[in-house]
Amino acid sequence: MSEVTEDAVLCMQHCTNQMNIFFTKFPETCPVCGKTLKSCTLIIPPFRVPSPFVSQNNVSCLFMVKPTKGSFLRDYNSGENLHVGIAASNGLVYNFDELGLHADRADWEQCIVVSAPNDTHVSSSEQWDSKLQQMYSSGLWTSKEYDEHNNNCYDFALSFLNQILPANLEPFQKQDFCKDFIAPSTTKAAYYIDLYRRVQQGSGVSVERCRHR
Repeated sequence: MSEVTEDAVLCMQHCTNQMNIFFTKFPETCPVCGKTLKSCTLIIPPFRVPSPFVSQNNVSCLFMVKPTKGSFLRDYNSGENLHVGIAASNGLVYNFDELGLHADRADWEQCIVVSAPNDTHVSSSEQWDSKLQQMYSSGLWTSKEYDEHNNNCYDFALSFLNQILPANLEPFQKQDFCKDFIAPSTTKAAYYIDLYRRVQQGSGVSVERCRHR
């Protein structure tokens, strides 16, 4: 079972539609009114809060983001370093670090997917994989070429995307791509991380007023 499934956060309403009850394990009593929840009527039955995280086992041909150390839900703090990679059609994640460019079969079980711009959509997964293999075999992404600040995982991933762009388009720039594509995904994930940790701090339950829009 993947960590994403184990850490699922659920939500329901029991005695008032003004308060949401978030939980990871169904509570025996309502944390709002104190009544038992066994065989009770719920205003809104439990549903899973959509998670922004995915596992490499369930995706292909995508731009992936994870913390450099640990996992998003348990370890990551805002402002800490992130690590990025490119998922092939078979789930292998190609990423560049101190070891050079390598393809991982594990350790990408709790990641954010960055929605690639429409311009980077290729005609087939074979074309996507072929470009990854070309970069892997090029000899340009070795451990000797790695530099934490000037030639890192982000440089590799952005270089890959730029190589599959149509020739008539301008290449992506690091700051612009981060602002336009990475930041929106990490902002969404930050809300879920905060919710998950509030639930954990409340021994598996958190009661919060509804956010009406």
